[in-house]
Amino acid sequence: MLAYVYRAARDDPINTDGGDLSPQLHSSVRTSNLKTSLRLLSLGTDPNFYHKEKECCPLHIAAGAGQASQVELLIVYRAHPGTTNSK
Repeated sequence: MLAYVYRAARDDPINTDGGDLSPQLHSSVRTSNLKTSLRLLSLGTDPNFYHKEKECCPLHIAAGAGQASQVELLIVYRAHPGTTNSK
């Protein structure tokens, strides 16, 4: 359970200037790079953010891309597996 703990460094490259980080999570979960997704989630990104243009949530994107570790990370951060797409 403690495998997903992140402590941000002072030189963290993720933009936290008050903008919404949720769209960045959609891009991050397509890859196998858990570090970026973990940073975004630890900064308060909504794991259930519904992207209106893509018509899905990060869990669907990660599962569709075959990223099992990203799916696990999202579920640890309380992504809802029962959420449906609009399509």
